[in-house]
Amino acid sequence: MFGSAPIVYPNAQSLRVRMRRGLPHFELDNAVYFITYRLADSLPKQVIAELIRRQSDTRDYLTRVRNPMEWAQAVADFGRMLDERLDAGFGSCVLRDRRAASIVEQTIRFFDQQRYHLLGWCVMPNHVHVVLQLFKGKDLERVLHSWKSYSSNEINRALGLSGRLWQREYFDRIVRDRREMEAVVSYVLRNPEMAGLRDWPFAGWRDWR
Repeated sequence: MFGSAPIVYPNAQSLRVRMRRGLPHFELDNAVYFITYRLADSLPKQVIAELIRRQSDTRDYLTRVRNPMEWAQAVADFGRMLDERLDAGFGSCVLRDRRAASIVEQTIRFFDQQRYHLLGWCVMPNHVHVVLQLFKGKDLERVLHSWKSYSSNEINRALGLSGRLWQREYFDRIVRDRREMEAVVSYVLRNPEMAGLRDWPFAGWRDWR
């Protein structure tokens, strides 16, 4: 699917780990990331409580292991649970409005080839998935902040809304090999159809051959 895409797959020995709210975030120059960020009202309180319990279990597990690859697997399992809850379609689902979805997609694509290689993306009604290769020296948290800041202002203006649009936290994990990348991008591309969005144009992928 991706031919000879310019992707560097991380060596577990060179991973940097940054802890935030009890879970590790892995950092590596030129790594491929699978990122999920969501609207502020995308999960009801009872689901958030369930996720917090699962997060606590994951955090307890991580205190007992030291292998970065085991950490990565535990975080991936938590991410799958989060995706399942988001796909249930809770909240206002502002991004179902095509004006809002278009703004988000354009924002993601704007810095493609300047700060990252954009490999795959989809805009869902209450969350967004992105697969990208972050360029050396770029900070993922700053990239996410720029996406959210610009898109929230533009969406609020276009839809006549006000207030906070995005949840501050986001989920990210490093894609460890080509097989996993194929699976992740395939999931991202199929996500709209799986959620019942027919003829949804706000998803795509890039072939770097």
